[in-house]
Amino acid sequence: MKVKASLFLFIIQIATIFGQYKIYHTPPSEVYEGEPIKIEAILEPPDIQISSATLYYRIAGSDSYNETNLVYENGVFKGTIPGGFVTPQGVEYLIIIESSDGAILAYPEVDPYNVPIFLSVLEKNEMIESRQVEATESSSSDEGVESGALILSPEEGSVIAPGELLIAVSLFNVSDVDLNSIRIFIDGLNITKAAEKTEDMILCRPTGVRPGIHSVRIEMKNINGESFKPLIWGFTMARSKEEAEKLIKYSGRIESNVLSEQIRGIKQDIQSIRVIGDVNYDWLKFRSLVFLTSQESPNRQPKNRYLAVINTPFVDLNFGDVTPRMNELGLNGKRIRGFEGNLKLKYINLQLIIGESERAIKGDIKLDSINSIYKRTGYTFKRNVFAIRPYFGSGRRFQLGLSVIKAKDDTLSVKKFLGSTTLAFDKIEMAGDMPEDNIVVGTDLTLTFDNRRVVFRTEGAFSMLNTNIYDGVLTKAKLDTFLADDSLMDGKIGDYFELSTIPIEPEDIKDIFIINQNQRPLLPIIPDTSGNIGLKQILDMPSTAFKSKLKLNYLNNYIIFEYRRIGPHFYSLANPYMRNNIQGYTISDKIRLFNGRLFLNLLFDQRRDNLSQENRATNTISLFSAGFSIYPGEGLPQINFSTRQNSRANDITTFDTVSTGRGDTLYDYREDNVTITQSFSISHKLQLGGLTNQIRFIYNNSDRVDRIEDRLPGYRFSSLNSDMYRISLNTQYAFPMRTYISFSKNTSKSGLSKKPNEFSSIDLRAIYDVSNMGSNVYAGYKYINATGGISFNQSTIYIGGDIIIFSNHRIRGMLKYDNLNDPENTYNDLSFNIGYTFTF
Repeated sequence: MKVKASLFLFIIQIATIFGQYKIYHTPPSEVYEGEPIKIEAILEPPDIQISSATLYYRIAGSDSYNETNLVYENGVFKGTIPGGFVTPQGVEYLIIIESSDGAILAYPEVDPYNVPIFLSVLEKNEMIESRQVEATESSSSDEGVESGALILSPEEGSVIAPGELLIAVSLFNVSDVDLNSIRIFIDGLNITKAAEKTEDMILCRPTGVRPGIHSVRIEMKNINGESFKPLIWGFTMARSKEEAEKLIKYSGRIESNVLSEQIRGIKQDIQSIRVIGDVNYDWLKFRSLVFLTSQESPNRQPKNRYLAVINTPFVDLNFGDVTPRMNELGLNGKRIRGFEGNLKLKYINLQLIIGESERAIKGDIKLDSINSIYKRTGYTFKRNVFAIRPYFGSGRRFQLGLSVIKAKDDTLSVKKFLGSTTLAFDKIEMAGDMPEDNIVVGTDLTLTFDNRRVVFRTEGAFSMLNTNIYDGVLTKAKLDTFLADDSLMDGKIGDYFELSTIPIEPEDIKDIFIINQNQRPLLPIIPDTSGNIGLKQILDMPSTAFKSKLKLNYLNNYIIFEYRRIGPHFYSLANPYMRNNIQGYTISDKIRLFNGRLFLNLLFDQRRDNLSQENRATNTISLFSAGFSIYPGEGLPQINFSTRQNSRANDITTFDTVSTGRGDTLYDYREDNVTITQSFSISHKLQLGGLTNQIRFIYNNSDRVDRIEDRLPGYRFSSLNSDMYRISLNTQYAFPMRTYISFSKNTSKSGLSKKPNEFSSIDLRAIYDVSNMGSNVYAGYKYINATGGISFNQSTIYIGGDIIIFSNHRIRGMLKYDNLNDPENTYNDLSFNIGYTFTF
């Protein structure tokens, strides 16, 4: 009870400390499948010393988060969620900022890991304002609205062997195309008669195309007679198949950036350079990436990135900073600096990873004058990772994998002693995490049927974790009495395991796993009262994890059933954000109606913890989500709506009574709350007076309430209510200029703060295209006003531009002036950003 009371006081203390600090963030309004998501946040006031700012993200419903560092530029924390995590299931993310003294600030403020920000994802065929086709425009006369057509073949700049030329363009994303208006040209020659045209695809196999460089042009209109912007791209026809295969193809990009900024009078300069190169020759592909930044420091985890990739039909080799995905339980995207190899022999395959996930950081040594000892703080042990996964089958219909993932801290990477002696006064107390050892053994199975309309995947894993390997290995003799309540030298571990039945000496397997009193769990499997081990005991092992998923794609329904059980002592140091001690299931369905004009989304997820009944309370977390998206067609508004209900409850039904000399004190640890979130957006394109206008309105509301009515007097529930709306107008003029105007307001009220926080912003921006090659100049103004617990206002004026020279040189620059006023000071800051990109 004292522990719980202390924890409660600690939480109140942290809330008091950070009551004056707040993360301001507006979730992205529209997110499309496969597209990276840019996340930006502001910390106010920014005078706190930050040690780390991290963005945690995952596919909605997953058990573990992936992480990326947020970059601090121009007073804004910026990060990107990779497009591979942006799926129709949705995206969940949260932001954690940690100060140099160890205090933590989160967004969302309340229960961020269990109730993260959720973003619904629009599928590619839902994109009315689709991405620009990667094609080269021949002249400024090639006007029209963007079609959304996707070039499939041949790729821009590709080399084609004789007889293998196929022109293929997907019309899946094109709204109301008039098939009779489609015209296809090669080098200006109309070849439309040789083409096959359907509502989803354009296919054409031209004949008689001579060796050399050629261009393709496709023109089309919608059913209203409006012209789409033509697709124009090029390819090279080789003289022979051998020439096409052996021709060296290369491309690359060099990007450099210089940022000099001043924020509240504090100046910082950041320089970076990124080099990307691709070389293809016959069956061999090579790709390299180098990213260097002046923010690299030996006192932090690396920010520089190095990567070299070699791909062949039979083996893939990756060197440098790799993000391997072996399975969802043991290793799923954690950055590792080292080597990743994948041997692909179709029926017998092998994946191998060797490297380090954390580099050694020495930290600081300080003298504790009170206790007359030295303490080391802020350190990190070097963590070595070895993982191997033989797997059988290509995965098209069947795949079975077996994996072993080993992660171990190097105890010598951070010194425990001063100088070269081990005298008592030279010893350093490690005031932080101890070196750890971890092994995860797992298996996975994938089955697919009916052209992948049915996909079943299941995986299971078993782990062992040692939280302090400084103590070394226990011998078999010491195992007799290493349990806390076992002091009898009877040749048994506890009351069940005979030492004579253990076939190995722990010392002999120390390179595989270090066994001592710090391992979790102490006993991997607990027999029943008769000392027997059956299926139930195996399934209830505290350090096992199971996960199964079934996907069905029929009758315009995309249905997912998922079950998971992650034991309370399952840990993977190579997948540190996997949540353990949880069991539950998920059912979801995405329904496509009226040829993609209407989408319905339904999801129910329920999880509970305390699987081994080691804690006093069992928490049940439930989520219900429903929404729809309407895309009626050109000239009509697009509408999106979703509602989510997150509930959390435990099974405690009574008050706790603590008796002291002053009497009895009641504590209320019951929990039953619900967070209801609603999101609505409408977007409409209007043609007025020769102007193309895109109007968008977005509204989000979130309310967290306590469902327990008979609370004790003075009980403070961490309620949270927030309202956000944004209205924006994009305008394309008859001449080459675009403008953007938006207004947003975000109001939030927390039960732990006295005042509501209100955050308003106005954003004005204009872009003028200097040439059809992409050169432009722009200017903008942004005003931010915050009131409530934190008060400030900020005005920002900026100008900049992009200059494209000879199509492969790009120079970009921006000059920005900030005027910020808070109750204590006024700041006038000037920043600039200059970048150069060379593509080849």
